[in-house]
Amino acid sequence: MTLTFGLLHTWHPTHAQSVKDYVGFAQAAEDAGFERIWVGDSPLIWQDVYVWLTVLALNTRRVSLGPGVTHPLVRHPAVTASAIGTLNMLSGGRMVVGIGAGDSAHGTVGIKPAEPAVVTEAIRLIKGLHRGEEVPFQDHQLKLVWSQQQIPIYWSTGRRSCLALAGELCEGVILPSPVDADILRRQVAVVREAAAATGRKPSDVKVCLWTNLYVATDEQEIEQARFHTRASANSRLRHSRWWLPPELRERAQRIHAQYRYYEHGNEHAAQYEQTGMDAVELMAIVGTPDQCIAKLRMCEEAGVDELMLGVSQFDNRLELLQRIARDIMPAFR
Repeated sequence: MTLTFGLLHTWHPTHAQSVKDYVGFAQAAEDAGFERIWVGDSPLIWQDVYVWLTVLALNTRRVSLGPGVTHPLVRHPAVTASAIGTLNMLSGGRMVVGIGAGDSAHGTVGIKPAEPAVVTEAIRLIKGLHRGEEVPFQDHQLKLVWSQQQIPIYWSTGRRSCLALAGELCEGVILPSPVDADILRRQVAVVREAAAATGRKPSDVKVCLWTNLYVATDEQEIEQARFHTRASANSRLRHSRWWLPPELRERAQRIHAQYRYYEHGNEHAAQYEQTGMDAVELMAIVGTPDQCIAKLRMCEEAGVDELMLGVSQFDNRLELLQRIARDIMPAFR
């Protein structure tokens, strides 16, 4: 097994001048050897995912692209199927779908997360529409009349029941998991066992770990990176609460219950101050090259196939891509 490297690109431009930087980051990632770029889908706090996926599809050559992740209630799954199907044709077959129950996307518009049955129905609909089939959905027969294609779908979830459903239905699963060998092995086992129970080859369901990675040169840089990673790490902690030890689970549940979605991902927000920096050690990979490689090797041995790495929040993001390509990637080739 070879660990593959992808990025979560949520550094959305706020003015025309930064479009060049946004595209340049993706191109630099492609040139550095990253294989996939996921674009965050939270319409009220980031700019539109499908506009930016179109821009990236037209300005990259090889890298795979997809929403990381979309929501079946904020966006009707038939609309998602059409958008992704169109982009797949535009990009020469490079699209992938990330979908889940929701987070800031549903929280900022004031609706509840999608129940597992809703996500399951959306996945079945999107798959069928992409294949050109007529699919029953909420008392209607739907068909994407121009589509004859198959596009991988990844379910982003930390819930045990949903991990099993992903193993049955999807080409992959995105884990917002602690970087912990025992937890990862248990999560991977749920996915693989569910796939095998339905007659699928377990290794055909790819396991993608969503985490932050910062390759540092000294202790001062490590401390700065931990601060800039705090928001993302504590946000993901909420989605891992079913797998945590009691004290951490209580903290994750408290964060979840009081979460302010318009502050999502903002490391300066007050809601992250109460959570402590220990979550960064658990939920992210920050350290020297050797330390980072050791943690990633542990993830690989636990069954992780792919990485969704958050690096966009760092001011030296372009330099960080080069560090990862130079100091980390060769160890996994």
